[in-house]
Amino acid sequence: MYDMGMARAYLDEEGNHRPPRSHAGMRGTEEWSSLNAEIGRDQGRVDDLWGWLYCLNEWVNCRSQKPQVWSAYDKEPNIR
Repeated sequence: MYDMGMARAYLDEEGNHRPPRSHAGMRGTEEWSSLNAEIGRDQGRVDDLWGWLYCLNEWVNCRSQKPQVWSAYDKEPNIR
Protein backbone atom coordinates (compact mmCIF):
# COMPACT_ATOMS: atom_id res chain seq x y z
CA MET A 1 0.00 0.00 0.00
CA TYR A 2 1.34 3.40 -0.90
CA ASP A 3 0.62 6.72 0.76
CA MET A 4 0.28 9.18 -2.09
CA GLY A 5 0.17 12.02 0.45
CA MET A 6 3.93 11.60 0.76
CA ALA A 7 4.47 11.66 -3.00
CA ARG A 8 6.65 14.31 -4.60
CA ALA A 9 6.32 15.50 -8.19
CA TYR A 10 9.29 14.35 -10.24
CA LEU A 11 8.69 16.84 -13.06
CA ASP A 12 9.01 20.61 -12.80
CA GLU A 13 6.58 23.15 -14.27
CA GLU A 14 8.20 22.85 -17.71
CA GLY A 15 7.94 19.05 -17.81
CA ASN A 16 11.62 18.38 -17.13
CA HIS A 17 12.87 15.95 -14.52
CA ARG A 18 13.73 17.60 -11.23
CA PRO A 19 17.34 17.24 -10.11
CA PRO A 20 17.73 14.83 -7.18
CA ARG A 21 18.00 16.25 -3.69
CA SER A 22 21.32 15.83 -1.91
CA HIS A 23 19.59 14.04 0.96
CA ALA A 24 16.06 12.71 1.27
CA GLY A 25 14.79 11.55 4.65
CA MET A 26 13.60 7.98 5.09
CA ARG A 27 9.88 7.51 5.72
CA GLY A 28 8.07 4.24 5.91
CA THR A 29 9.01 0.66 6.70
CA GLU A 30 12.63 -0.19 6.02
CA GLU A 31 11.85 -3.82 5.15
CA TRP A 32 9.75 -2.64 2.22
CA SER A 33 11.86 0.28 1.07
CA SER A 34 14.14 0.48 -1.93
CA LEU A 35 17.90 0.77 -1.65
CA ASN A 36 17.71 4.44 -2.66
CA ALA A 37 15.40 5.18 0.27
CA GLU A 38 17.60 3.31 2.73
CA ILE A 39 20.76 5.20 1.82
CA GLY A 40 19.07 8.60 1.73
CA ARG A 41 18.89 9.17 -2.01
CA ASP A 42 15.97 10.87 -3.67
CA GLN A 43 13.44 8.32 -4.92
CA GLY A 44 11.98 8.00 -8.38
CA ARG A 45 9.66 5.82 -10.40
CA VAL A 46 11.97 2.82 -10.22
CA ASP A 47 11.59 2.81 -6.44
CA ASP A 48 7.84 2.31 -6.87
CA LEU A 49 8.63 -0.78 -8.94
CA TRP A 50 10.86 -2.12 -6.16
CA GLY A 51 8.03 -1.67 -3.67
CA TRP A 52 5.62 -3.43 -6.00
CA LEU A 53 8.07 -6.33 -6.41
CA TYR A 54 8.40 -6.70 -2.63
CA CYS A 55 4.60 -6.86 -2.34
CA LEU A 56 4.35 -9.34 -5.20
CA ASN A 57 6.96 -11.54 -3.52
CA GLU A 58 4.87 -11.58 -0.33
CA TRP A 59 1.67 -12.44 -2.18
CA VAL A 60 3.29 -15.29 -4.09
CA ASN A 61 5.52 -16.76 -1.39
CA CYS A 62 3.65 -16.12 1.86
CA ARG A 63 2.12 -19.36 3.09
CA SER A 64 1.13 -18.06 6.51
CA GLN A 65 -1.05 -15.24 7.78
CA LYS A 66 2.02 -13.26 8.75
CA PRO A 67 4.19 -11.51 6.13
CA GLN A 68 7.76 -12.77 5.76
CA VAL A 69 9.31 -9.54 6.99
CA TRP A 70 7.95 -10.21 10.50
CA SER A 71 8.80 -13.92 10.65
CA ALA A 72 12.26 -13.17 12.08
CA TYR A 73 10.57 -11.76 15.20
CA ASP A 74 8.52 -14.89 16.01
CA LYS A 75 10.89 -16.02 18.77
CA GLU A 76 11.66 -12.54 20.13
CA PRO A 77 10.29 -12.43 23.71
CA ASN A 78 10.17 -8.62 23.92
CA ILE A 79 7.91 -8.21 20.89
CA ARG A 80 4.30 -9.20 21.24
